[in-house]
Amino acid sequence: MQKRNILFFGLGLFLTIFFCGGGEKKSLSSIGAPIPNNLPVTSLSQILSEPNSYQEKEVLLEGTVGSFCSSGCEFTYQEGVNSIKVFADFGPKILKLLKKGRPIRLYGKVKGKEKPFLILLGLEIKEKEK
Repeated sequence: MQKRNILFFGLGLFLTIFFCGGGEKKSLSSIGAPIPNNLPVTSLSQILSEPNSYQEKEVLLEGTVGSFCSSGCEFTYQEGVNSIKVFADFGPKILKLLKKGRPIRLYGKVKGKEKPFLILLGLEIKEKEK
C-alpha cells in the first residue's frame, strides 16, 4: 500500500512539474516594441554623415552588437567600421540578448545633433545567414 502511495505521489509530482512550466523554456529573441513592417533599413553611415536629417526620426538598422555595460543600460551598435551608442531602458533582461558580435535588427530613435546616438525602441536577434 505504501509503495502505491509513493508511486502515485511521484507520478503526480512529475505531471505537475511537466505541465506547469518544468518543460523546455523558450529563449528570448526580441525585446521592446515590435519593429514596424513598413520601416526601411537605414545604413548607419547615412545617419552619421547627415545626423540633422535623422533627428527625432525612428530608424531600422541591421548590424551587430559591440560592447555593452554590465547593467544593460547602453551598448554599442556596429555596422562595418561604423558604430553608435545605443541607450536602452529595459534593465538587466536585455543582457540575455546582448552578445558581442551577435547579428541584430535595431529599432530606435535618433538623438544628438553633434554626436548622434540612439534610444532603443525595439531589438530582434537576426538569424545568421547560412
